[in-house]
Amino acid sequence: MNGSKGYPNTGRQRVLCIHSFRTSGKIFQQQLQRAGLLEALSDLVEFVFVDAPHPASGPIPRDVRPYFEGPYYEWFTAESVGDRVEFDEAKMKASERFLMALLAQQGPFDGLIGFSQGAAMSGALVALQRSGLRAELSTLRPLRFCILFAGLKSRHPDHLAAFDALSGKVPCPSLHVFGDKDALKNPHCTELADSFRSATVLLHQRGHVIPVLHEPQLAIMRAFIQATASAPEPPPPDTHIPAPRGVVGQDDGAEVVEAASSSACARSQRQGHMLCKL
Repeated sequence: MNGSKGYPNTGRQRVLCIHSFRTSGKIFQQQLQRAGLLEALSDLVEFVFVDAPHPASGPIPRDVRPYFEGPYYEWFTAESVGDRVEFDEAKMKASERFLMALLAQQGPFDGLIGFSQGAAMSGALVALQRSGLRAELSTLRPLRFCILFAGLKSRHPDHLAAFDALSGKVPCPSLHVFGDKDALKNPHCTELADSFRSATVLLHQRGHVIPVLHEPQLAIMRAFIQATASAPEPPPPDTHIPAPRGVVGQDDGAEVVEAASSSACARSQRQGHMLCKL
């Protein structure tokens, strides 16, 4: 197996890639390829791309249709009703069942990579597994990490219950990549990062996209992935002890990334995650 250019071959982790709203697994693959990440991480990651189980039920986003061919799919739909968010429950449950079955039947998987709506689903899946609130997930090997591009915290009641069960801090190493010009940055992207105990944030200067990462930023991402590969196996859900909200986690992933990127990153004392401005 060939390593990516300029990097030694150190073995690969198997990662499920969850695409954004009304796109597809193929489009997500193209987005990561155009950003240079498939090649840059090929020695560390085996990427597995899938389509959501629901065909797109409405207009395709204007930043998608001109640049990527269909078919297009979605994980869930929701709408704001007053101060509430109402989900299509049948669609959400079907997507959860689909992903849980995929993790069980095509696993084991080491981590998740998600973009936008896919990042919301990824964060929710990790929270559901670590909280023990989904028996189907609790029987699987714990996911080691997640990488979330332009993600937002799911407002579905079941997902919020999972985050709350973990005292608002999911005990899983997470890398959050979002743009300073992304309309979702505040509060959504930062809220998701703040919901993980050991979060590292790569803040780029673009909008709601998967950006090209140059060598210093790639080094941070690679160090994060390598740290999770060498970290001890995560404990099963019923044995972890949630950290109090606001306490910075000390697991291996966060420590190695911090050491590798001290010139580019600073620890956020308020939010308990590491911020790396690109």
